[in-house]
Amino acid sequence: MAAAPPNAASYLINTASKLVCRINGAARFFAYADPMAGEYGAGLQACGWAYLGQGLHGDGYRTHRHAVLAPDGDPDDVAQWRTSRALRRRGRRHLSFAEALAEGWLIGVRPAEHVYATHVGRDRKAWRKGLPVLPYPKPRLY
Repeated sequence: MAAAPPNAASYLINTASKLVCRINGAARFFAYADPMAGEYGAGLQACGWAYLGQGLHGDGYRTHRHAVLAPDGDPDDVAQWRTSRALRRRGRRHLSFAEALAEGWLIGVRPAEHVYATHVGRDRKAWRKGLPVLPYPKPRLY
C-alpha cells in the first residue's frame, strides 16, 4: 500500500473548499480539531486557516465540554466516552445530567475542540483582516 504524497492533506482541504465554493457559493468554512483524539489542526495550519480559539461558544469561550459514559462502559477506554448528546439520542428518553448519574452514567470534563476558519471567496482578504486570529496551538502529548 502506497503512502499519501507529501502535502496531500492540505492540497485536498484547499481544493475541496474551493470546489464547494464554486459549486454552491459557500465561501466560509469552519473545522474542528479534537484534542482528546490527539488532534490540534496540523493540516488546517498547513492550509493557512485562521485559528479562532479553543471551545468557541456564542460570544464567549468555553475551555471544556462534557463527556458521558454509559453504565456498562469502561472508563479507561477513551473511545467509549461520548458527547453529552448521547443523553438525547432518538429512541431514548432525554436524560438530564442528574437523571443520567442516577442511572449509573459517568460524566466527565474534557478539553474543548480547537476551532479553525477560512474564506475562499472574493472578499477573503477583507474578511481575514477583521478576524481575531490567535497563534496556532502546539501539538501536545497526552
